Amino acid sequence: MRKCLKCNCEMVEGLNIMSSMGYELQLTHRFPKGIMNRIKAKASVCPQCGYIELYTEDLEIVKNLTK
Repeated sequence: MRKCLKCNCEMVEGLNIMSSMGYELQLTHRFPKGIMNRIKAKASVCPQCGYIELYTEDLEIVKNLTK
């Protein structure tokens, strides 16, 4: 359960972020040898004030970026 940073209300989670062309938003990281990691981005929104927060559930990929 995520709490809104602005008003402390419970946020609606697990929303996909799509472009007008129907593509999902992804975070990417390119390694020196051209290998690319794609990290799926998700969003949560506060039903009280409309604040939007981006996050990922692909934590293992993110942890490996720092190694």
